[in-house]
This record gives sequence, C-alpha cells and structure tokens, in this order.
Amino acid sequence: MKKIYTLASAFVVSFGLTAQIQQTNLEVQSESLIQKTTPTFENNTTNQKAPAPEAITTIWSDDFSTTTNWNYAGGANEWDIVTQLSSSLTGQGFDAAINSTSGGNFAFIDSDAQGAAGSQDAFVTYTNTIDCSTYPDIRLTFETYFRQYVETREVQISVDGGANWTIYPVLTQFGTNTSSPNAYTETVNISAVAGGQANVMVRFHYVGAYDWFCCVDDVMIVTAPENDLSLDQEYYNGYADSTNTLYYQKVPQRHAALDTLSFGGAYKNLGVNDQPNAMVTVDVQFGGSSVYNNSSAAMNSVSGVSDSSDITTPFMPTSTLGVYDVSFYVSSDSVDQNTTNDTISDSFEVTANEYARDNGIVTSGNWYTVTSDWEMLNLFRIAAADTAVAISVRFPVFSSGRGLAEGDALSYYLYADADLENPIAKNEFHIVTAAEVDTWITLPLPTVTLAPGFYYAGFKIYNDNSAVGSSGVINDQTPPFSVLVRTDAADPSDQWSYTTSLTPFIHLYTSDPDACNGVTIAIADTVYDNQEIGAVTIGVTGGTPTYTYSWTGPNGYVSNVQNPNDIPHQGTYNVVVTDVFGCTGTKDVSVEGIVTVDELGFDNTLSLFPNPNNGTFRLIANNVASGEYTVVVRNVIGQNVFVQTISANGTISQDIQLDKLNNGVYFLELSNEAGNKEVIKFIVE
Repeated sequence: MKKIYTLASAFVVSFGLTAQIQQTNLEVQSESLIQKTTPTFENNTTNQKAPAPEAITTIWSDDFSTTTNWNYAGGANEWDIVTQLSSSLTGQGFDAAINSTSGGNFAFIDSDAQGAAGSQDAFVTYTNTIDCSTYPDIRLTFETYFRQYVETREVQISVDGGANWTIYPVLTQFGTNTSSPNAYTETVNISAVAGGQANVMVRFHYVGAYDWFCCVDDVMIVTAPENDLSLDQEYYNGYADSTNTLYYQKVPQRHAALDTLSFGGAYKNLGVNDQPNAMVTVDVQFGGSSVYNNSSAAMNSVSGVSDSSDITTPFMPTSTLGVYDVSFYVSSDSVDQNTTNDTISDSFEVTANEYARDNGIVTSGNWYTVTSDWEMLNLFRIAAADTAVAISVRFPVFSSGRGLAEGDALSYYLYADADLENPIAKNEFHIVTAAEVDTWITLPLPTVTLAPGFYYAGFKIYNDNSAVGSSGVINDQTPPFSVLVRTDAADPSDQWSYTTSLTPFIHLYTSDPDACNGVTIAIADTVYDNQEIGAVTIGVTGGTPTYTYSWTGPNGYVSNVQNPNDIPHQGTYNVVVTDVFGCTGTKDVSVEGIVTVDELGFDNTLSLFPNPNNGTFRLIANNVASGEYTVVVRNVIGQNVFVQTISANGTISQDIQLDKLNNGVYFLELSNEAGNKEVIKFIVE
C-alpha cells in the first residue's frame, strides 16, 4: 500500500498564516497519462537560408525482440522481458503495454513486487559491444514508460569490456509522485565517454524501494543532430500567483479579467552546434484565432547548455467565456532536426463561476490516506469582491476500492489564508449517497462575501480508507503552498503541511447571477396513501446536486427530507427543490387514500410536551368528548411500539412513559371508539 512520507528536512515557513505549515510528500497511486499535442509553427529564420544539416545516422538499435543479447535476471522481482504489464507484476492494477514505436517485447522492472519493505538494485545489460569508432558526437536514446515515487534510474556506459562504467542519471526532470507519458523518449549525450570508441557497452540500472515500475524499449545510439533545441518546461501564471508553473485550469470570468499572465520557458540545446537567436514563442488561441503571440529576447544557445527565457509582454485574458489554448515553442535561426521536443501545449478555461487547478481528467489518479480525520485544501485567489457558493470534490473509486463509499461522512470548509483555524464558511457531516459515489460531490456553502485576497477551499474525511483524485501530468508542477494537508485533525490549531506532490480535484464556485438561466429542475413523485401514515418519494433531475428540500402541507406540516414518510393528513403537499446554485423546482403532490380519514377535530388543542423528549411526555387535549380513547405509538416503518386505552371527561392530561425506545421519529395516534383519529409526530433523542 502506498503511504505518506514527510521529508526529514521539512521546515516551517511563513505565508501570512496563523497555522504553521511544513512540507509533505504524498504518494499518488497512479496518474492520468496525457500526450501533449504539437501545433504547427513557422520556424524563426532569417531571409538567408541556413545550410541543410547532416542527416542523423542510426549506429545501433535494439527493440528487445530477441532476448539473447541482453543479460537480465528475469522474474517479477528483477528486470524481465515482457509484452504486457499486469497487476500481478506492478502490484497496482496497471494492465497495458508501453506504447513504443516497435511494440512487442520491452524490458520491465517493478520494485513493488518486493513488497512494502522491498528494494530493487538491478541491471539489464546489452552484452555485445557497439562500434562507434567513426562517430565522435553521439547520443543514446530510448523510449520509456514509468511510475515513480522515490527511485534512481541510470544509463551506464562502458568502453573496456565492462570493467568500468560511467553513470548517466536519466529522467531526472520528473518529480516525485509522477508518471511519464506513455511512451516518453529520453536522450543522453554519451559523446564524452563513447564518442569515437570501438567497444561500447550499454546497461540500464534501477534502484528503488516503495516504488512502482519502469519500462524501456527501442534503445538506439545515433549520431548527434547538429541542431536540436528541446523545450523542457513551460510556465505561465497570474501576477499574484508567481510560484505556480501553470495558471488555473478554470477561472471565473470576473477574476480572469483582472489578472495578468506572464509567460516563459526552459529549454536545452541538445545539438552539436550553438544555436544563434534562440527564443521561446507563445501563442494563445481562442475560438481558432490567435489573441496573443509574443517571443522572448533572442539569445545564443550554447551546445549542451540549458537556458530559460521570459516573455516581457504580459497577456490579459478577456472576459469572454471559453477555452484558451496556449502553445509554447522554442526555435532559432537553424533548422531543427528533431521537432518532436520543440513544443508544449496547455489550455485554461474562463468560466462563469468555477475555479479549478486540476485538469479535470479522471483516469486512475488517486492518493491514499493513512489516518482518519484527514483534511486537504486548495488555494484560490479572489481578484474582485465576490460570494462563495459551493465547493466540489471528486473521490474516484478504482480497483483498489478506495474513494468514498455510501454512508461515509464528508465536510467542506472555506478559509481565509490569514486564519486556517476558523473557517469562514462550512458544510459539515454530509452523508454520501449511492448516487454520489465515484463522481463529483458538490455541496452548497452558507452565503459569505469574499474580499479580494487568497482563500483555501477543501474537505475533511473521517475514515482511514479513502482517496481523492489528482491531476495526472500536472502533479509535478504543483507549487508550494497551493495544496495544504493535515492528518488526525482533532483541533483547529493542529498543524498544516503543504505538498508539492499532487493537485487534487477540489473546485470552488463563486456567485453567478445567470447560474439558473436555462436550468430546469424536474420532480417526479410516487405517493403512498393506502396507509394511516402517508409517504411520498420523489426523483429529481436537472440543476446541480446536492439538492435541499422544503415540504409544506395541511395543518402546518413542514419537512426538509427528500422523501417524507410521516404525512398525517390528506391534502395537497408542496415541495421546493433547490440545487447548490440556488436554482429551484417546485411541485404539488396530492395525498388521498386512507391517510387520517375522519379526524377527531380537536381544533389544534391536541399536543404532547416536551417535544423532542426522551420517551417520557404528557399528552394534552381540551374540550374533548367524554369516552374511551386509544393511544397508539408507531415508528417510522409503521410498527406499533406502544398501545394504551385512556378515559376522557372533557379533557385529556395523560403522562406516557416509553421505555427503551431508540432515538428517532415516532407518531402518536389518538382515536375514539368510532374510529376517528388524530396523529402527532414527535422525536425521541
């Protein structure tokens, strides 16, 4: 089972918060695997044509189609050559193959197969030597698919028959708790060791504990491209959100219109040649048209060196609702020989009233709790005065069975960033219904005005076997202080930690005067009135759950449950259904049948006191006819729990003691010898 690990070097920081915050790493079960698209750009060239670069030559390649050339341990606990991942190998429910170019066999290792205390330290080695004697500038490339927590992956090169090995750490750009795309191509410059050598050997080294798995396929040694710029990281953020690599995935219109986005990118020159006039270009598209296009200052990119560039011209999102596509592209005066690593594409959406940091894609992103009373918060910036309306969280259920289940309790909280002990709005102890399992659970908040500033919105769960969805490929770009967590939170002053491991599915909704335009909430009813105490069940469609209910009916009847089963009188009952955004639907329901036929007519003088009570109360009625009366007490499913005959001579004043009743709702029926009756609802607590 994946657990939570806190860095030994965790430190306390100040962020304008009354609660202390320390850094925490969270283990993510698995992630969304999303390939970025590559739009077409014109290369940034001068009018003078650059000479055509030399073609890239493949010196050696192997796709694991035969295993005789590889030395590996075999079996689930070491490197193996397989054609398919399976849960029996990964221990985590993966059941797929690496999407490599060649397909078929690939090398695979899984440290989870060792168990929670296991550790892997294993090699897979190509046993033949490779002649690179005529090629001074060379690169080793391979395709990979992996899921990691904390581990080491290396390529090792020998030129003396395996007596000595030079180590090249690989895939270090992926953070803790991340997955690679399926598949991802890694390129390693091995020229300093293997360039011009006749007896080159290659092996892969994996060291890990509490980790996941790694796949390798389509290994090649190729001549180095003369010109190859690789865009490794994009970043864009609002002016008050500068620790973020990415902007919100969704941002309400009124707040986006007041924000200013800054752009930049980090890139590396993987080619042999220096690249003159290298720059990062950003293009923002809306509705198929460019609404922003600017580039960083041109600079000389030195071979083998990483650089970063900022674009000085900011972008202000318009107030137009919809998706904005953002593409980053690195270029120079030279013709790039590998265009697959030049571009990164993102997007964000301007919404009517919804904030989100996650990408909203639910596949198998998940984290496990290790204790009960677990809280998690997302940070949101309110740019203009607004009103908080609701919080929504997704708790996906996967093969592990984790997530929230029917009957679990759930609370939502909203805090100002300066006070993480006292929420400014909350919706506590919501009981999860069957319809809410494995979907977004949206709960309304009490009306609270938000002044411009930063706020944390999130949830608390009370069991030790749950999980929340997280955002796949953007997890490793979670900035400090954007996601707070705490466990065993028994007191408001308990310490918070921040994590940079994941971005959970937590959304905040603000006010929208048009939220109910075009919304129809439909109500279907079924009436049960062939019994003395009637009942109604309703089904609701339209709007946004969770709904609230308000029933009114004859003789002052009121109820706030969805399906009332305590209806004492015939007549017309009205229900108003309200969704989380205040949209309403209403319906009149007719109750007929045999419900409370021939009432006694006490003219509202019949009562019992106290109500609620502990099972002991007094039944009172004035101006009643003399005679014998029967008192019957029933529970909510119609079972008799008490029967007594009493006498009246103008008044009734009868003490009744009900022993050993469970807490809940009960109905007292008073009837005479003619069969006329009255019913009173009371509560035992």
